[in-house]
Parts: sequence; C-alpha cells; structure tokens
Amino acid sequence: MGSGKWLGGMLAWAVVGTALADEREMKFLVTPSIGFTSIGVDGGRLDDGSTRDMDQIMTGLSVGVRTPIGLQFEIGKSVAESEVIFDWYSENFSYKQSFALVGYSFEFADAWRLAPKLGYAQWRLRADNLDFLDADGNEREKLRGEDWMFEFEVAREFGNHFALGLSLQAIDVPYGNTYSIAVTTGLRF
Repeated sequence: MGSGKWLGGMLAWAVVGTALADEREMKFLVTPSIGFTSIGVDGGRLDDGSTRDMDQIMTGLSVGVRTPIGLQFEIGKSVAESEVIFDWYSENFSYKQSFALVGYSFEFADAWRLAPKLGYAQWRLRADNLDFLDADGNEREKLRGEDWMFEFEVAREFGNHFALGLSLQAIDVPYGNTYSIAVTTGLRF
C-alpha cells in the first residue's frame, strides 16, 4: 500500500477513534494559509548548472482534527507560484505539495497553542523555461518526489471557533531545500 493511502488510513482511524472516545472535546480544523516559500535548487539539478534561490507567494489549505488529549492530524495542499504575481521571472517556477501531518498541540498562556508536527509530503517542482536534471542526469521539465517534512505552528485562539497564527514548514528535498512561512487562520468546530 502506498504511503498516501497508509497516511489516509491512519487519519481515518484517528478521527473515528477520537470521535468514539469523547465527541464533545474533539475539534475539527480547517486552516487556510498565505505566505512565502523559499526554494533553493542546487546547480547540479539544473541544466545550466546555476544555483537558484526563488521566493514565491504560497497559498494553502489543510483540514484535520485535534483530539481531546492534544494529538493533531492534518492533511493539506499548498501551491507556490512565481508566475501569478511576479510575471517578470523568466523561469516561472511553481512548487506544489500535498501532505499529511501528525503533531501535538500544547496550550500555553491564555488561549495560545504551540504545535510541532511531522509529516510526509508529495511534491512537484516545475519551471517553464528551464530543465531540471533528475538523479540519473536526464533532463526533465519537472521534478516529483516524496519526502519527510516538519511544521511548527503558533496560534492564538479567539473564542472556540477561530484562531490566527504563524506556521513554519521545512522540507529537505533531493534538489535542494524548501522553506515556507505563512499566516494561518483557523476555523475550529
């Protein structure tokens, strides 16, 4: 069974298990985000041999649950595009990822939450006017892969149904690295 199906099964198991444990205290989370993604591409992965660092606008959405004991399970998708806003870039890099995260949400101070998370991401990096080199040295228009990722989120909850926070993501990919920082708004049900 693929890693995506395995993670989906674990998320479903966690949702059902926590719903049976205590439905009143479980929170369903919907978290849209907007921010910046920094993509570093090593020179050995580009056909022209240059190293590139690109900063892009990123948007994302994740959904998940937080159990009564603080365990948090999320799945989501984010997209970083240079061509949408920064049309003057000749390469037009785009980065897309789908991910599943598991973490623990700590409450500290009054209505503040801290949530370190570990997960797995499927990603795709594409450039319009530049070719990438895969691990075998073959030219490709886009690179795809799966890698472990880390996310760290700090959020302030306002009442029982809304939160505003800051999220940091890091993923070490074969072509270099990808880091994101985003403002998150959360709906809690």
